[in-house]
Amino acid sequence: MLSMKTENVGYAVAAFLGLGGLMGYVRKGSKVSLIAGSAVGAMYAVASYVERQGCDFGHVVGLTASTLLLGSSVPRALKGRKPVPCMLSAIGVGTAILYGKLTLNNHKSLW
Repeated sequence: MLSMKTENVGYAVAAFLGLGGLMGYVRKGSKVSLIAGSAVGAMYAVASYVERQGCDFGHVVGLTASTLLLGSSVPRALKGRKPVPCMLSAIGVGTAILYGKLTLNNHKSLW
């Protein structure tokens, strides 16, 4: 089960991505930013909520969200080296490590 500190990380990333998507829409009219930020942010929120309820698959949802975030932000970060994609990539790496460790710890019997 996630510690309270880890749950807070998931909720904070969810809020950050949701607000970032909204800012992208408001400032540049990017519907893609709004939809992607909201969807991936919702996945992080669901991951934290499900883990808090004691279900085992919340960390898998968090790892999936991290993978989606990395898949969308790393190519843009490497291409343009702009601050937002670089920051999203860093967040994706950090959360992928966090949720990856949780996934491995909770599913050792599968390996």
